[in-house]
Amino acid sequence: MRFIATCADFVFVSKSFERADLRVIGTVATAWINEFVARRDQGIARVEDVKGKRIGVTRGSVGEFYLDTFLTSYGLSYEDVEIVDLKPSEIVEAINKGDIAVGAPE
Repeated sequence: MRFIATCADFVFVSKSFERADLRVIGTVATAWINEFVARRDQGIARVEDVKGKRIGVTRGSVGEFYLDTFLTSYGLSYEDVEIVDLKPSEIVEAINKGDIAVGAPE
């Protein structure tokens, strides 16, 4: 059985480890928009200040990949923060309410 679907490049690559028969037949569009949003009122002024904070991210997404890369590049790991698995729209709401200190939206 064959299907055609769309997805982000990260999703394709991560699933390709499970399915050797996956193929890309074209690219519809590309963008480079990845950023983190942090609340200064929760004591975050520098990268090191995220230690011990709650970070909202969608597990299994490109946001999680960039979060891991970000933490690693500053000598931090998932053990140094509290990861909260949220949908992208929930990340915006949680950061606005102050439930998380950092958001890694997609």
